[in-house]
Amino acid sequence: MLEKLKSHLDDLITLLFEIGDYQLKNQGSVQTQSKSSNKGIEEAWLGNEVFSEVDLESERRLIEFFNSHFHSDEFSFITEEYHSKNSTNSKYYVVIDPLDGTKPYLKGEKTFGISLGICTEGEFLFGCNYYPAFNQLIYAFYDIDGVYNQYHKRIDSPKSWESNCSVTSQFSYLLKDYSAMENFIESELGLTFVVVPDCAIYRFKLMLEGFLAAYFSDNIFIWDIGPSSLLMDKVGIDMVNPLNHLPVKVGDLLTPPFRQSVFLAAPKNELGTICSKFRKFFG
Repeated sequence: MLEKLKSHLDDLITLLFEIGDYQLKNQGSVQTQSKSSNKGIEEAWLGNEVFSEVDLESERRLIEFFNSHFHSDEFSFITEEYHSKNSTNSKYYVVIDPLDGTKPYLKGEKTFGISLGICTEGEFLFGCNYYPAFNQLIYAFYDIDGVYNQYHKRIDSPKSWESNCSVTSQFSYLLKDYSAMENFIESELGLTFVVVPDCAIYRFKLMLEGFLAAYFSDNIFIWDIGPSSLLMDKVGIDMVNPLNHLPVKVGDLLTPPFRQSVFLAAPKNELGTICSKFRKFFG
């Protein structure tokens, strides 16, 4: 499947551009809906359980692409909106978040995109993220060195991060109170605050391309996790559970609906102190 995807990569990129144009065209006119039938829009918004027809249509087009180009018995879908996992015995899984950053999208902001990946039960083999408002696309294959943009040009990653950071989990509530987090970062951690992200994973993509003004300081940044596992691996960032210090397995990240923890990266020699302060602050 992976080799066939490589031969259809330009077709996939073209489709992502088309979906991105569709998302941009409909931003501002789409109606917000609640994922839960017993929750109103206001409650769903606070619980990050909102979506729109744009999410559904974007996902439908991606599902159609994979169904038309690959044998259906080769893979199953794990998707953001339909939460479908057709078979636990599939060789491959296609992981799709058709509108990564639904809330920023619905608020009229630019930090939204499309995230997708192909993985087995044990590792991601392909990861791709496209951000239409910035015309930024990045992708990586596990068996090809480097991360690439839509022009198949290799992107240089910040060298200082390749061997000098680690990753923790269990901070899924970290992004819910932006003002409290700003105060905490500045006063408790002693770090220079730059931006609290509405779409945390996008800040990581900017980091990957070297745009250094979009994260908290020179030593710390935060993002959500999904198909971008492979991209993190490409820049040498390990995923570690701070509660038991064991590596985080890809399979642990693939349970829809996507409610994975937020992951925190920091220099290894500062990680313990930062984690302790986070735990104390958030109880």
